[in-house]
Amino acid sequence: MHFTSSSLLPTLLLLTPALVLARDCTHFETTYIIPCPNKVFHMGQPDTSPNGWSHAFLVNQQAFETWAKRDGIGGGCGGFCQKLILKTPAGYTGATFTMRCVISRMKKVWDQGIPAYLEGLERIETNTKCDSKLGPSEIDSTKMLAVFALGLLLQLLVVSATATGERLGIHFENGNQDAPLLKLDYATYRATYNETYDSSSRLVMGGVSTSPPGEDCLFLDVTVPGKAIKTPGATLPVVGKAFANNMFWGGADAMIKASGGNLVWVAGNYRLGAYGFLTGTTVEKEGVPNAGFWDQRAVLEWIQKYITLVGGDPKTVTAMGISAGAGSIVHHLILEGGKMDPLFTRAILQSPGYTNLMDRAGQLESNYKRFEDLAGCKGKGLACLRALNESSLQNASNSVNGGRRQGDFAFNPAPDGKFIMKTPTLEFAAGNYFKGIESIISSYVTNEGGMFADSTVTDDGKFDQLIVSTYGNSSETAWIKDQAAKLWPPISAPGSPYKTEQERLGSHVSEGSFTCHNRLIADAYPGKVWTVHYAVPPAGHGSDQTATFFNPASPQYATMTAAEKEGRAAFQSYLTSFARTGDPNKFRSEGQTIEWPKTTGVEGVTLRNTLQVDSLKGREGFRLVDDGLQVKERCEFWSRVQVAVEKRLGKGA
Repeated sequence: MHFTSSSLLPTLLLLTPALVLARDCTHFETTYIIPCPNKVFHMGQPDTSPNGWSHAFLVNQQAFETWAKRDGIGGGCGGFCQKLILKTPAGYTGATFTMRCVISRMKKVWDQGIPAYLEGLERIETNTKCDSKLGPSEIDSTKMLAVFALGLLLQLLVVSATATGERLGIHFENGNQDAPLLKLDYATYRATYNETYDSSSRLVMGGVSTSPPGEDCLFLDVTVPGKAIKTPGATLPVVGKAFANNMFWGGADAMIKASGGNLVWVAGNYRLGAYGFLTGTTVEKEGVPNAGFWDQRAVLEWIQKYITLVGGDPKTVTAMGISAGAGSIVHHLILEGGKMDPLFTRAILQSPGYTNLMDRAGQLESNYKRFEDLAGCKGKGLACLRALNESSLQNASNSVNGGRRQGDFAFNPAPDGKFIMKTPTLEFAAGNYFKGIESIISSYVTNEGGMFADSTVTDDGKFDQLIVSTYGNSSETAWIKDQAAKLWPPISAPGSPYKTEQERLGSHVSEGSFTCHNRLIADAYPGKVWTVHYAVPPAGHGSDQTATFFNPASPQYATMTAAEKEGRAAFQSYLTSFARTGDPNKFRSEGQTIEWPKTTGVEGVTLRNTLQVDSLKGREGFRLVDDGLQVKERCEFWSRVQVAVEKRLGKGA
């Protein structure tokens, strides 16, 4: 069941107008279907296969989403197509693969049907009247920080709940079992989808959505297990998922199923690029920098206020993310110098990544000015940018990154002097972070930096040039070059552990942008952290996600051996146990895993009790090690660099 609304934080830097729901709209759906031979579904085997149909589904998805975006047909958020699922459609007697495409709130009567790019697929269309209660007059924007495009995917019917003397929660009018209502204190939402399925046991993983990007589509997705629905008053642990800027493997179903139905899952989008992380002194004066963090904060506030209505416990929220998602979570620990409650008690940080941009009046302002110029608003400020259409802003945002070296991005979280005072490294070193976190899993993979290492750096001289281009010809540059040569010896140096310049640079980038952040966390929260080193070849950035979101029903795992599947399920059990209890050991797969103690040794050269995952073929793939990839001296180098840069920049940093 999906419930949708749309609006944005009124306090944010709004580059495009926020939309509210319109009355008298239409909910439109079309389902694309592989022609089914109408055999009875036997022995768990489908009558049809998706093999050979991928192009047909892709073409139809692109046509639908382009049409839905055109001329305001689909409103601010257009339309979207879901992943393939195996089901028996209405009028069929056999199971077949289908793709459901939706315009939740069609704001304009169309004069043409959707493009007829069927390519052999069949199609069923439906359209229904939207709930008349969903007009703008029913939305009280003063009662909530943000009204998100809210999608609730519930596997069974959710019991009603009571709060502030009003009947809140999901219920059905007059016993009607179709299109239930979600009544909150700021608005009422009609479900646009109602179908019960068994934990996506027949799910087929879809591809990347080709829906045009836009700022009006901030979706909040909540998945609730049957246990929460069947047990009135249930208070299950909650996982809040922050996706990465450039990758996203999994979803809620596999994790909830692996937890035995003991988790409520919340995933929220946030704005990226210039939309979400425009910073610099001009933005500080005329708008709100780091708007993406405010989007994330609104998700966490929504969880605290409303998650009890679907059986979640706001007191046991685990924030989970990979890469930029995990890096975002780290930033929430230093909001306002650690004075602001991050609204979660636990965290799973996988490859926590963030840059250390600091020069607000220099590099950050320069990035903003370039964006302003490319958008056609040179010298005109945010007022001009707010008046532009989406495509102009998107093109300018993409162009700012054009021509930059590999792994270097213009728009990243950065200090703004208010919400984010300094970089996480500096704030943690100064003790300016939120201390009330109960427990954390922090992880990294062996070769974090490989995909971000500039491929043009092929010798020691170019390595030195890269450092100069990063820090400029400043007073500390010579010292940085000298220290880097000692800690990451040139390949020409006797005894250098590196065979190629790319290997050397990859190690340098890995530790500066990812790996040493784990040591930072272990140091900040002694006795509360479990550390993971995921070393399963090829151990590149993001490679741990296939195990994190392992779903035995997914085709991508079909060719794996039973042992390989068991290994992934074992790794996953550590994470689900942690999300449920704050301890990765309590509900781990005991026969396939080992006891995992908390991290110690922060005061020494290497971290002790790091769980190293060498393979995913059973218990023998896990072992405890002294972590040689988070050596104290090399990690402290990055802190010293930032202290030196901050000193040079003075109050401008």
